[in-house]
Amino acid sequence: HHSSVLFQGTPTPLFICTMIEIKDLTYRYNRKKTLFEGLDLQLMPGKVYGLLGKNGAGKSSLIKNIAGLLLPSQGACLVDGRETSERETGFLEQLFFLPEESELPRLLIPKFLAIYAPFYPGFDKKQFYDNLATFNVDPGSHLQQLSFGQRKKAYIAFALAANTRVLIMDEPTNGLDIPSKIQFRKLVAASKRQNKINIISTHQVRDLDDLITTVLVMDDSKILLHADKEDISAQLFFSTGEQEDPVYEEETTTGLVSMSVNTKNLPSYLDLEVLFNATLKRGPWLDRIKKIGAANKIQPAKETDLPHLAKLPLLFKRQYLENNKLYRIAGLGLAAILLFLFFITWHFRNSFSGGTNQGIFLIGLFLSGSLFTSLLLKDLGQPSSGIWLMALPASISQKLFVCIIFSIVFYVLSFVSIFFMVELLFNKIVGENSVRMEIKDLWKNGFYNFFFIYMNIQLLVLLGSISFKKAAFIKTIIILLVFFLSVNSLNNALLGMITSETAINGGEVFDYFQFVHGDENVYVYLPENWQLILGIIFHYLVPCCIFYITYLKFRETEI
Repeated sequence: HHSSVLFQGTPTPLFICTMIEIKDLTYRYNRKKTLFEGLDLQLMPGKVYGLLGKNGAGKSSLIKNIAGLLLPSQGACLVDGRETSERETGFLEQLFFLPEESELPRLLIPKFLAIYAPFYPGFDKKQFYDNLATFNVDPGSHLQQLSFGQRKKAYIAFALAANTRVLIMDEPTNGLDIPSKIQFRKLVAASKRQNKINIISTHQVRDLDDLITTVLVMDDSKILLHADKEDISAQLFFSTGEQEDPVYEEETTTGLVSMSVNTKNLPSYLDLEVLFNATLKRGPWLDRIKKIGAANKIQPAKETDLPHLAKLPLLFKRQYLENNKLYRIAGLGLAAILLFLFFITWHFRNSFSGGTNQGIFLIGLFLSGSLFTSLLLKDLGQPSSGIWLMALPASISQKLFVCIIFSIVFYVLSFVSIFFMVELLFNKIVGENSVRMEIKDLWKNGFYNFFFIYMNIQLLVLLGSISFKKAAFIKTIIILLVFFLSVNSLNNALLGMITSETAINGGEVFDYFQFVHGDENVYVYLPENWQLILGIIFHYLVPCCIFYITYLKFRETEI
């Protein structure tokens, strides 16, 4: 195990609060490349941890394991006694991860606040607006119209106002001007709490020197140094110029800086850059520093989760409010296309034998519904913007359930409403003598079975939108068409072999088939008991299986 090097200091008192504990953590990118192996680390509350390391040292992977965005290959990462890889709602709502780069939703700031703030129980609206004022960001701005630096400030303002017990920030000062960096340090310092852990991964040591209270230095996927700055200053002495017995020396822009063991207990300015470079050299001074034994254990305060359904109204609100403008535009577009199809079929009405309205209904529902479903999780293929859906404090099943409800229930009801309103308008234009399809027709002659087929197809489209990163909708539709055509051809071929008849036309698979014998159409149906059993399988069990597969794929994508 790679144990942390700890400086001698005052033991942490015993009290119930937030704690992060990493036990025997092993993380592999793949079978051949291992990043962490047997990593142990314990992070205490009331501190601002500065995570320092070269590019590729493993900083981002470490904080993503803590945030539950990466899954350990072995061992465990615990926050308040919860395994972060499980991504429980109670854990997610007490952790905020601020990535180095992320696209915020295309919303006005007040609307953004109304949608996302309720997901965090400790969110302080007044603090958020005070943070914006400190950063000089207009609270009425549209997020996409702000510059990169202004968007970063809005993101930081939200992260601090969420008041989660764990706040992880990856290069938070990138993109900030000098005055904003000063304000950032003040805001983070003001947000420190006795039960809160702040972790800042950064290369900008000078920007955060006064803010960091505890130093973590990583190299080659190992924690080389883990110590409070007070303990470091008590045991190491930094000075410009030569020293009698330095453990490390470095030429800087201001001259020679030396570091030695502080045998005389003299005060000095702790130069984090020099300390970082000295740590990477792995000099014998590290071994001479007395290691603390087993740190006092803090009993993690594991809270009870909110009821499982508590987040669903917030997820529905988020889905609708963030996209309501798009929904309105899509609704108008759908109405225009349906009206166009009505006019086309009416113009060529002599070429059709009937049922044109039913045909328009089914074609419009399946095509437009599939496109709508594929857009529900469009951000999954874009990690910079998809972080919002991934990091929302709600379970995977809740997020997926909301997508399915929007795809199947919300969209079907919306489509039916638009269809019959357009049909009514069309009949007013061309006259009442045109053929109409009424709502009651949806339940005649088994026409309602379209709903079960639609449900299965939408679940498959949802699975495709998660599985494919690019052109997901087109790829999914092509696969579905090839699959259904292949099954239909195979079905007809098997029936032809069994009956020795030609011109076979199969209905729903395992339901009925029809063929021409002599001059008569012959329909062959399965016994009612078999129809009932197969109906249960295809109408209920198959959707459940597809949902579970989609859930597993969604979980894999999220992690």
